[in-house]
Amino acid sequence: MKKLQGRNLLFYLLTVLLLYSCGQNVEEIIKLGDAEFDKGNFTEALSYYHQAVKLDDANYLCYYKRGYSYEKISAFEKAISDYNMAIELNPDFPMAFNNRGVLLSSMGNNELGIDDINTAITLDSTVAFFSIIEVSQNLIWNCMKSQ
Repeated sequence: MKKLQGRNLLFYLLTVLLLYSCGQNVEEIIKLGDAEFDKGNFTEALSYYHQAVKLDDANYLCYYKRGYSYEKISAFEKAISDYNMAIELNPDFPMAFNNRGVLLSSMGNNELGIDDINTAITLDSTVAFFSIIEVSQNLIWNCMKSQ
């Protein structure tokens, strides 16, 4: 099984190298990452998003998507860092605030999490509806853990 996983990783690394050498653009690489993400292959998606960041480190979507992939594999500090960068590059992008807020609240940082959700709602009220429920659940859970 480990051999197969190693071969898969090698395949994806070679694919990314090939795409890079063929001059594929960032949007195409992001789409490949999205396809892996949609299949639940978060580590493979990360390899594409890493490449996208290398090709265009000013593209907020690259950081946002990589951050979401990090979140899915429980690399929370890396996810926060990428959400921070997405927000720095595009402070009007509500999804980065939304995801960072939910993640922060799940990590016990309720105040900052709620601030981010409020910012996301201010930017686009349709984005954060379900996140409000999730943050509320996190608040209850965090209160129960502290008692």
